[in-house]
Order: sequence, then C-alpha cells, then structure tokens
Amino acid sequence: MLQFAVLGVVLAACQAVTTVGDLGGEKDAEDLKPVAEEAVGSGAVQVAFLLPMTGAGSPIEESRGIRNGALLAHEDLGKNQLTVTIADTGGQTDRMKAVSGQHASDGTDLLVVFGGDDDVISASAGSVPVVALAPNSAPRPAGVFAFLFGDIDSLVKGIEFAALDGKKRIVLFSPRDNDRSTFISQALSSRASIYSVTYGPRENAGAIVGRAGGSLEEADAVAFAGSDEAIPRVAALIRARGGGKLALIGHSGWPASILGKSALKGAIVAQPEVGDLRRISTRYKQKFGTEPKTEAAYGYDMVAIAAGIARSAGADGLNRASLLSQAGFRGATGAFRFRADGSVERLYEINTVQSGKLAPLARAPDRF
Repeated sequence: MLQFAVLGVVLAACQAVTTVGDLGGEKDAEDLKPVAEEAVGSGAVQVAFLLPMTGAGSPIEESRGIRNGALLAHEDLGKNQLTVTIADTGGQTDRMKAVSGQHASDGTDLLVVFGGDDDVISASAGSVPVVALAPNSAPRPAGVFAFLFGDIDSLVKGIEFAALDGKKRIVLFSPRDNDRSTFISQALSSRASIYSVTYGPRENAGAIVGRAGGSLEEADAVAFAGSDEAIPRVAALIRARGGGKLALIGHSGWPASILGKSALKGAIVAQPEVGDLRRISTRYKQKFGTEPKTEAAYGYDMVAIAAGIARSAGADGLNRASLLSQAGFRGATGAFRFRADGSVERLYEINTVQSGKLAPLARAPDRF
C-alpha cells in the first residue's frame, strides 16, 4: 500500500518544528477575528481548503479542526513542497462557487471542500481534483471525490457481507426525513435486491411493519438506515410475527441505547477501520492546546496525500490519476482509496451485537 510516510518516524522527527506564525487555534479562538483567507508555505504544489470558518449556522468548530489538522500536516510533511491555503466560505453557497472557481483558475492542484449539501454541490473547479469532506451517500457534483466514512456506508458494507452469505433479498427501513434508500439500492444493485419502507418519527411499529407487506415473507434480511428508537420495536415485532430467521443489519451510527435492546441481538454491524488519532495528538496538542478530534484527521490526511504524491511523483504529479491509486493510502483516518466514480473505499470489520455490545465476527483486511 502506498503510504504518506511512516507517520511515527515523521512525527517524532518534527517535535521541535516551530509553529507557523500566529494562525490561532482552539486555545485562543475567542480572541480571533474572522479571516477571509490565509496561506502557509511557498511550495509549488497548491492545496486549498474551502471551509465555513464563519457564518450563522455553519459548522465552525468542525471547520477549525479541519484547518488545524491541515496546518499541522503542512509542518510535519509538506513544508518544502506545499502551499496550503484556507479560504472562508462563510457557509454561503454563492461564495463557495466563486471561491472554488477562482482557486481552480489560479492553478490550485487540489481543492478540499466542506459544508452543507448545497455548498458542496456548488463547488466548481473544472479539471482540478476536488475532494468533498462528505460521505459517499451525500450529494455532490460528478467527478468530486467523497472522503468521510458515514453510517450509510457502514450499512452498505453490512448488507454486502450478508449478501456474500446468500442473504440477498433485503427489506430496508429508513426514516422518511433522511431517506437514502435510492443511494443504497444503487450501491448494491448487482449484489442485493432492496425493498424500501420509509417511516415518520412518531409512527408505531405496527404501521411501519404493515407497509412492508408480503416482502418480509420473501426476505432474507432486514436492514435499518436510521438510529432511532423505532428500530428495536420494529425488529421485535418482526420476530414476534415469525421473522426470527431473518438476519438483522445495522450500522456504525447506532447508539448504545439501541445496541442494548434484546430484539437486536445478533444484528450485523460493519465498523470502519478508522486509524489512530494518537499518531498526531502530541503535536496537535502542542500547537493548538487541545486534543484533536476526527475533523483534524480529515484535514491532516488531505495534506498528507498531497505531500506523499509530491514526494513520489514530483510537483506536477498531483492529479486525478494519482489520487486513483489502486494501492490506496493510509493516514490518521485509516486506510482508504478513491474510486473512479468519486466514492471513497475504506476497510471494514464485521461485528455482531452481543449483550449490548459489538463483538468481532470478521476482521478488517490488512489492505485493499
């Protein structure tokens, strides 16, 4: 597998690196004034992050973590090769469109975008590779890569595992206000047959199961796309009505309150191999005064990709083709690789629900 670097060695060698200017972080965020754009480095390879650092309703804390992770990676891995720019979109769709177009025309080699669905959809970069910090199931323009691991990706992996065991006829229950059944059906079109049932937040289990009709009699498994308390009630009713042999499939977003329900004992849950934040936590805490969260790893890995490709392929090597390395990459978020359709593939372990907890059933593979 192509790796950014042996991170333990890289980070150990960088303990004495001086921080880049007064760029701020969590420890002094209250004293900062919004900055439209900031840049570090003068390397030939240009990476731009378009983030809602300000704006009412924007995920500002997540954006700050992404930014800080990117700046840390620049210090650790890309100081002599990269220029990293952080542009504030203010959570405005029009600004995302304008800023992404501007950076594409200015010769940026990689654009990383984050925000709401409309913001991501508006990102316009022509031939410049764009990575959206969004899961596979989120809407985005053709050609834009996804990067995050999401609950629906976990569910798809769980259904794939069940299909390998011959359980290919699936009844899928999805909350109506976040229905991703079309994405799930398309993702599994060659491996499983999906019959979708949606439900509202206050519906009782009888009404929900009733809409499944005779599909439950033909099904091999039942899958749940939500994370709500209707799930164990629906599962219990299906089992009470003779569906005890049906496999149950959940996802990595199920809270402990659901895992602890007896009706979900034995359910299949695929968990992504998510890496180890400890690889960057010491340096991150030194620079920003707080422990890193997952968002910091997203920013770190985006810069690490660019630095790794620049080292191995030169200043002109960062392009769509190099991002599509079949060997994949390994960073603070674990192992991943991009597919030609824009999706990101990660490694998953398979678990079953036992005594309210996840028990390993099949280990994640070591590589793609």
